Amino acid sequence: MFVTDDTPPTPHALAEIKAGMFVAQDVRFTKEKMGSFISLSKDEARIHRDLDFANEQGYDDCIVHGLMLGMSFSRLLGMYLPGEISVIRNLKLEFRKPVLVGDKVTYRVEASKVVAAVGAVILKLSIERDGEVLVSGTSECVFPGVAPRA
Repeated sequence: MFVTDDTPPTPHALAEIKAGMFVAQDVRFTKEKMGSFISLSKDEARIHRDLDFANEQGYDDCIVHGLMLGMSFSRLLGMYLPGEISVIRNLKLEFRKPVLVGDKVTYRVEASKVVAAVGAVILKLSIERDGEVLVSGTSECVFPGVAPRA
C-alpha cells in the first residue's frame, strides 16, 4: 500500500499481518526540512548545511542526516505496518549511498516474518531513489498486548 501525508493510519493486529505485506511512501528532502532537523538535532556538521563544502567533498548537494532519514520509518512503522498497537523494539539501518538535499526517495517497509509465539513481526526496510537502494535495514516490532505462547 502506498501512503501520502494525508493517508489515515491503518494499524494491524498481529494476526492480520502476513509476510509480503508492505507500505511505501515517497518523500522529498527540502532545504526547509533540513533546517528544521538541524534546529531540532543541533547537528550542524558542514556536510549537511554548506553546499560549497559538500561540493568540495565530491557531492552535488548537501547530505541528508542519517537520523533524519530514519524518522520516516517511525511514521510508517507506528501508523501503518504494523501500526499503533505495536512498539518498535529495534531498528537497524545501513547507509549505502548518500541521500542529497532535493532528492525524492521511496521508503518501503515490508513484513518478512511474523513470530506469533513471541508477539513480534520482523520487517525489511529500504530507501530507494530511481530503483537504487540507498539505505537498507530491518526492524522488529512487538505487540505488548499479545501474551507470548508458553
